[in-house]
Amino acid sequence: LHFRTILLGQRESELNRVTGEKDKFAGLLISCRTEAAGLATSLLETKAELGRQRRKRRWNQVQKWALIGLSSWLGYRQLRPFLPP
Repeated sequence: LHFRTILLGQRESELNRVTGEKDKFAGLLISCRTEAAGLATSLLETKAELGRQRRKRRWNQVQKWALIGLSSWLGYRQLRPFLPP
């Protein structure tokens, strides 16, 4: 009976140690999930910003080529009277 009591005490201390480790890993898991959610949010914000920058760049290119075309046309109109038929 004495050995059983000692064995029972050892098992209880081992159970307490394992339960403490389980709680520690549960806290670590929660912090990892929180960090992963933050990273996912950051990724989505970065993708949205990238989309805005791409649209802005495309619009700037359209404006640039429109100005080039308009200035070419206006230059042609100014020079047209002096060109041979």
